[in-house]
Amino acid sequence: MTVLRQWLVWHPEWVALAVCVAAWSLLLVQAGQTMPLLALCTANGVQSGPVLPRVLGGLLMLLAMMSPRWLPALRHVAFRSLRQRRGRAMSVFVLGWLLPWLLAGLPLWAWQGVIALPTAALVALFAGAVLWQGLPARKRVLLRCHRTQPLAPGGWRAQSDCLRFGIRQGVDCLLTCGPLMLALSLAPPARGLMPAASALLAAELYLPRFAGRRAALFTALLGCAALG
Repeated sequence: MTVLRQWLVWHPEWVALAVCVAAWSLLLVQAGQTMPLLALCTANGVQSGPVLPRVLGGLLMLLAMMSPRWLPALRHVAFRSLRQRRGRAMSVFVLGWLLPWLLAGLPLWAWQGVIALPTAALVALFAGAVLWQGLPARKRVLLRCHRTQPLAPGGWRAQSDCLRFGIRQGVDCLLTCGPLMLALSLAPPARGLMPAASALLAAELYLPRFAGRRAALFTALLGCAALG
């Protein structure tokens, strides 16, 4: 237990992995109930029912897919904060990170099941996501996902710094991943797409050689699987 406790202290970013596991587990438990097969298919798998389960399903899918991308930033926030406020600092960062995604995703999640795009429009969305993968502008934004910023150690400035850092990271992540997530969310349900997309988004962040052409090819394969 002492070794595990020391490891947790020196790796506070484990919280992101815990959130990821918890979100996938909850989605799997809910599969076939209020959020059918969300963990195994696109978010558009919810075709009817109240708005709240669709919004909650979209939020859970976002946490499941994206929380591994918090690892470097959470580690930075934790070790640049006073130990007694480390948990609060990481929570504020995550809140800031979620804000851009919630603003972009809430309208989509609320209207899922009503939107039915023709195949040509879905092909265009996936083609746009593939092209976006190889553009220099996206590479610059992806590099910004690795950036850090100075954080005040305590007081209201520390809260403000963590929130702004989270928002900045969330916006950069939305810019890099948004086109693919939009295409997947509006595509017909297909088993395994979201876990595969989550692996892609994590790989391109932690494996620089994977980003670019390899990621574009993987995105094209996801599009073929979604539309095939």
